[in-house]
Amino acid sequence: LFLLIENPLSLLLEYMGPISFPTSITYLGNHYAFISSRLNKQLLIKLEDQHTGDSTSPFVTLIHQYDNVGPIVDFEVLDLKMQGQCEIISCSGHGRNSELKVIGKG
Repeated sequence: LFLLIENPLSLLLEYMGPISFPTSITYLGNHYAFISSRLNKQLLIKLEDQHTGDSTSPFVTLIHQYDNVGPIVDFEVLDLKMQGQCEIISCSGHGRNSELKVIGKG
C-alpha cells in the first residue's frame, strides 16, 4: 500500500505497508480501510498518522483479516479423522497467495 500525495511542486510516494492484491479499497472513516481481494484474505486496517515502529508495516495496523476460500483451483472430499464426517481440502488462491485449506462443517 502506498500513499500518494500530490503538490504543485512535487510528488511524494511513501511505503506504508503490505496488503493483499486488492480488488477494491474502501475508506471507512476514522483512518480505517477495508481491503477486499478475490484472490486472498480480506483485511481491515488502520492507517496510522505516525510510524508504528514496525519496519515491515510502518503506517498500517492490521485490525482483522477475513479468510477467503476463492478461487478454488482444485479440491478433494476426505474423511481425514475417520469419523464419518467428510471435509473438503481445497487448493485456493493464486500465485504466491495460494493455500491449502481444510473446510469442514460448522
